[in-house]
Amino acid sequence: MAGYGAVGFGKVWRGGAGHGPVWQGKEAVPMEAHMDQHLHFGGLPTEPDVKKLQETLGVPEIGNLISHETIAAIIRTPWKSSRYRTVVQVWRKRLLKEHNLDTTMPPGQGVKILSARERIVVTESDFKATVRKGRRVAVRGSIIPDADLSELEKQQRDHVRMVTARAYMAMSGEVKRLKPPETPPSLPRRKAS
Repeated sequence: MAGYGAVGFGKVWRGGAGHGPVWQGKEAVPMEAHMDQHLHFGGLPTEPDVKKLQETLGVPEIGNLISHETIAAIIRTPWKSSRYRTVVQVWRKRLLKEHNLDTTMPPGQGVKILSARERIVVTESDFKATVRKGRRVAVRGSIIPDADLSELEKQQRDHVRMVTARAYMAMSGEVKRLKPPETPPSLPRRKAS
């Protein structure tokens, strides 16, 4: 049968596969190599790279556009990699939390620090997208058929229909008197320039 594509048992099944040198005791790994390290489930910590960005760029001015190439050179990571996106996302969140600087990423350009007017436009755009998504969710919940549902599942479906419909109505302006949200006290106030 050999040579004609027959399937047989591999090395693991026959006991021919061995363990690596560390398992066999031929190569020792010092215990110090595992000490002073934090648990990171399959990834590298972003903190060192975020600190590099903070030290190099400081607190960016409103209206600045920091190019992808500049950021990639600082953190020594290609700007189209997932590592780059992760580090930049953490840095942007920290800018918002610590300095009340909101950012956006224009495609292919970099990170732009938004002015107050630009923040209003971006917030309005994000809210409109949320309302559109809320409508899709409400429609999706309203067209669930009864055929395969038990009584408990029908009650659950009716609850989902009611909640999503009410949330969509509130977001889309059906409720006339929605108070604008107050500024959270945790964000620092920026001085008018």
